[in-house]
Amino acid sequence: MTDADLEQPIRSESPLTFPDLEAVLGRGDVLPPGIDVKSLGAHQFAFSAPGMANAVRVTTNPTFYEEHSESVELWSQGNPLFPTPDSVAEPEELPTGQGLIGLIG
Repeated sequence: MTDADLEQPIRSESPLTFPDLEAVLGRGDVLPPGIDVKSLGAHQFAFSAPGMANAVRVTTNPTFYEEHSESVELWSQGNPLFPTPDSVAEPEELPTGQGLIGLIG
């Protein structure tokens, strides 16, 4: 194994920003069925999904997460709590010039 084998490929920037994700958590009507979210204050939410015994405290604010990583999850793509979509739109199917907040507005 060489150092080149261990290098991570460069990933494109996510089209979802942390403010987009926080807007989603604040809108129950855009979450997948069965997911329940309650605001716990600035940048904090109680998140529960089918099959979970208890709600988990999540945030979409990286700074808040760094300060409280022992008691909160960063709710973002790659986290096991983040829902996997049933289908994904192709780039040409998405409107241009507006972020996720504009779409769910």
